[in-house]
Formats: sequence, C-alpha cells, structure tokens
Amino acid sequence: MERWLEFFFEWGLHRRPPGAAPPFAPERVGRILVVYHYDIGDVLCITPTLRALRRAFPGAHLAILVAEYCRAVVERNPDVDEVLGYTRAKHQSRWLGRLAPWDLMRLTRDLRRQRLDLAITMRRPYSPTDAWLAYVTGAPWRLGYLAPATHPFRFFLNLGRDPEDKVLHEVDGGLELLASIGVPTTGRELTLVPDPGIQARVRQRLAEAGFSGGDLALIHLSSRREANRWPGWNRKKLATPPVRCNAGP
Repeated sequence: MERWLEFFFEWGLHRRPPGAAPPFAPERVGRILVVYHYDIGDVLCITPTLRALRRAFPGAHLAILVAEYCRAVVERNPDVDEVLGYTRAKHQSRWLGRLAPWDLMRLTRDLRRQRLDLAITMRRPYSPTDAWLAYVTGAPWRLGYLAPATHPFRFFLNLGRDPEDKVLHEVDGGLELLASIGVPTTGRELTLVPDPGIQARVRQRLAEAGFSGGDLALIHLSSRREANRWPGWNRKKLATPPVRCNAGP
C-alpha cells in the first residue's frame, strides 16, 4: 500500500520516480525551509535550530513557515531570510472552521515556487501536517522525526530519526534532529528581536504605570504538558541550565 501511494504522489505531484532523491549532500543545499505548525512559545524554542542552520549553511536562503500569529516571533530573526505565514484552520471563521480549498492551493503554490533543496519539520514526534507541508514543496531532501514504520505516508520524509521514547525540551529536540545530518549545535539560547515601535510603546506604558526603573519579574504560565514546562530553579535538580533569551535592545 505504501509503495503504491508513494508512486502515485511522486509521479502525480512531482513528476519524478519514487526514491529519486540522491544521497544527502550538504554542499548542494542552497534553499532551506523550516516548517513549524505550532504555537508562539514553541516557535521561539526552535530559534537555536535556526541559528545552527545559518552557521552550517551560511550562503543558503533560509525560510520558515509558521502560523500568521507566530510571525512576529521570527520576522526579525537575524538568521532567517524569509518568513512565510498561513492561517491555521481553528483560527478561521469559515464554515466548520476548515481551511478553504483555495487557501490550501495558494499555500501549496507558494511552497512549490520556493524550489527548495531541503525542507525540515521540527515537530516531535511525527506530525502528519508538517510532513505533508514539507513533502508538497517538492524538496528532494525532507528532514524530520519519522513516522512509525507502518505509517502509509512515511515517505513524506526521507531524512531524520525515530523520535524514540524519551522526553526532550523543544530546544533539544530540534538540535538533536539537526545532529542527524551532521549540523552541530551553536548553543541553546533563544533569539527574540522585538518590534522597536511596540517595544517603545510597552516601555511608555510601564513608565506610566510607575515602572520607570529597576528590575521586572516575568511570570511564565505553566503548560498542561510536563515536557513543555520550564525547569525549577533548584540547581541540584537541573539537568541543564535555564534557557536564556537574547532580546533586542
């Protein structure tokens, strides 16, 4: 069944025979797309991955596809050349909240126009949505956490690793995935460059509220999933140091 599906999609969508991708050759990678179909905090957590990609492929065009409400997290990131956005179905007001066919066609067309060499999905474990978005680009190399061996669309990704049965922070999951193709880490620090205009307005509102000087305490609301929670501050219990965020001035 899987081989028939692969034949159908490869010829029907990409006009190429199944298994046509050559062995991965980093020197031939000129255009990269990172696909991340998830929320704001998680997008921020893959910025160390973007930095590692930029260092490993300094001359490549590096784009990222995120939900529109996540765009501001990465649109000023110094390691990213282009940000592509789409509206997630659950945030649309259309009939039954589904993605309209013409929206899906537009996104597919825009991705195929990228003429990518490498498409990367960062979700762990396997994400069918992200794997499809990577596959539809037509990129010969598609990296991600792989689907189970019995999954009928496992061929959507042809590089990567099995997610294994272990808990990883989102930062480490992305870096571990890149390590599978020989990309070294450049640190776990997050990168966030805020909009200067918005930053000025926030500072003005803080000053008007009486916070004109001194330190501010930021409160992180915990996630419902333990793997997504920040570690405690008891250093004896920390496996890794807290992740730091490099923000703009």
